[in-house]
Amino acid sequence: PMDDDFSGAHFAAGPTHLNGEQALQFSRDRHSFSNGDLSRTSNQGLLILSALQTIQAKHPSAGDTVRLIATLGRHTKLDGVSIDDLFHMGSLSLTFDPANVKNVVLRSG
Repeated sequence: PMDDDFSGAHFAAGPTHLNGEQALQFSRDRHSFSNGDLSRTSNQGLLILSALQTIQAKHPSAGDTVRLIATLGRHTKLDGVSIDDLFHMGSLSLTFDPANVKNVVLRSG
């Protein structure tokens, strides 16, 4: 479960469908966990992989991919990454199974 007034994350334990605002709250929560930033970092990876699974399940066409990349480009800061680069990365991400990606958090010291 998440119950964090700082991030606005208030979710019961278990799978939950999130809208954009809730996804942001989920990805920012570090106060609901004893290991704070480590859980937050792990949850951010989980969110990315879950979003990719959701997108792939919809079998986006080339036009859909262009629209998704355009939306991403409008709402992110792209330092050293062009829209063309983003399109190629996005297209590549649709070619592999997110279930085969291991979400690992590295801890220093």
